[in-house]
Amino acid sequence: MFNQLRKPLQPLINLIAAPFMWVHPNVLSLFSFVIAAPGFYFYAKGDSLLGSLFILGAMFDSIDGAVAKKTGKTTKFGGVLDATLDRVFDGLVLFFIGVGGLVDWAWLFLAFIAFVTVSYIKAKTEAVSSELNVGTNRFSVGIAQRGERIAIIFLASILNYFITPDKNEMLAGAIIILLIMALITVVWRGLLTKKEIG
Repeated sequence: MFNQLRKPLQPLINLIAAPFMWVHPNVLSLFSFVIAAPGFYFYAKGDSLLGSLFILGAMFDSIDGAVAKKTGKTTKFGGVLDATLDRVFDGLVLFFIGVGGLVDWAWLFLAFIAFVTVSYIKAKTEAVSSELNVGTNRFSVGIAQRGERIAIIFLASILNYFITPDKNEMLAGAIIILLIMALITVVWRGLLTKKEIG
């Protein structure tokens, strides 16, 4: 869903990226962690509302690609770095939610495995099927891609603060739902992989 929204939102992303054209895209990717740090801190303190500030880092991370294209600094290494940092970022979100005692560690651990597998199966399928498929969205099928996951955790964090602040049921429920969605996506991509490469 969010991949489909990216094209109409591209002019806005380019506008936000404009002041950062002098910064190397790889530096922007790394800086997203600095932007997200306050959110991580408040998650660790058990505050899901202010913890939702992590979304600023995720949003900032979206501009590195725009800067790379505009400045002609798109590289294969940059793509690998960005994808790697995305996995680290996702892991830190879940980690600090756990540190704050907002969601049981078991669910967070299972969710992280599922999230990583969603990305891994796409990357591996691209690598073994054809070089022409690398970096495309051909295998980006499913219902638990990164954009959806970030958005759901963000919204659940806010709702959790106002609706279930004591038991954290909203945030815990969101993590469990995302786990199920991720598992469905893994199976979906696995079936597509089987169809494509036998």
